[in-house]
Amino acid sequence: MVNLVAWHDLVASSSCPSSFPRLRKLSVDFWPKLMFTPTRFPSLNALKYIYSNGKPIRLLVECNLASLTTVEVDECGELAFLPRGLVSGNNILRELMVYDCQNFKGFNPEQDPEELEKEQVVSLGNNSLWRLDLYCPALFSWPDLQGFNSLIMLNIEGCRTQKCIPSGIECLPKLESLTVGEFSEELDFFPFPVANIEVAKIGGHYFPSLRSLSIHGWSKLNCLPDQIQYITSLQTLRIWRFHLLEALRHWLSNLTSLRELGLNYCENLKYMPSQEKMLRLT
Repeated sequence: MVNLVAWHDLVASSSCPSSFPRLRKLSVDFWPKLMFTPTRFPSLNALKYIYSNGKPIRLLVECNLASLTTVEVDECGELAFLPRGLVSGNNILRELMVYDCQNFKGFNPEQDPEELEKEQVVSLGNNSLWRLDLYCPALFSWPDLQGFNSLIMLNIEGCRTQKCIPSGIECLPKLESLTVGEFSEELDFFPFPVANIEVAKIGGHYFPSLRSLSIHGWSKLNCLPDQIQYITSLQTLRIWRFHLLEALRHWLSNLTSLRELGLNYCENLKYMPSQEKMLRLT
C-alpha cells in the first residue's frame, strides 16, 4: 500500500482496546508513507516491519512489549531508536533482527546528543533472547551482552561507526554462531575479544560453545585476530574481505575440530600454512 498514510483503529474502545485481540503475527511490508498505525495488539507475538516508514515502529513495539517474541525491522530509514525495554529485563523476546536501518543508533530512548555521549554502552540483561542480528551503519550504543545466557546466534556487522565490540560475548555459555565485522575503516586491527591465554590453553571459558565464526574485515586489515586460535570448538570458519591479508598463520592448525574453511574476497592471499600444519585438520 504505497500511498497509505494512516491506519486508524476506529472500532477500538476503552472496553475493547484493539480490533485485533487475537492477532499473533503482523507484517508491515512496503508502506513508505505510513505515519500512523494502531498500537495495541494484546496477543501479538511476531512483528515484521520491512521497507516502510520507520516512524511508527518504535511506539508499536513499546506498546506490545509484554507479548512480542520476534521482532524484525528491515530498511526503515527513519528509525533512530527502539525502546530499551525491548531487551532490558525482557524475558519474553526470543529473536531481534535490525537490518539496513541507516539511521538506527541503538536502544536508548530519544535523547539529546549530550546525553547519548554519556551512555554509549547500554546494559540489556535478557535470559530468553537466542538470536540477535544488528546490521546498522549508524549504530551508536552497543548492548552489554553479559548475562545473555540463552543467546545462540549473534550477527553484528556493517556497524561502520564502531571501533570496539560488545563486551562479554566471549563468555556467553550457549553462543554457537557468531558473525562479526565491517567496523570503522579507521581501524587498522580487528577488535576481537581479548582472550585469557592461560585459561584458554587448558580449555577455559573463551567462547565455550562456538561452532561457527564468520569474520568480516575491511581495506586496512592484513592479518586475522590471533585470538581465533583459542576457539578450538570451531567447526566452520569463514573469512571475508581481509583485502591486505597475504598469509594464513600457522595457528590455523590448532583448530582441530574444523570441518569447513571459507576464504572470500581476500584478493592478496598468497600463502597457506605448511602442508604439515594443514594435515592436522583431519
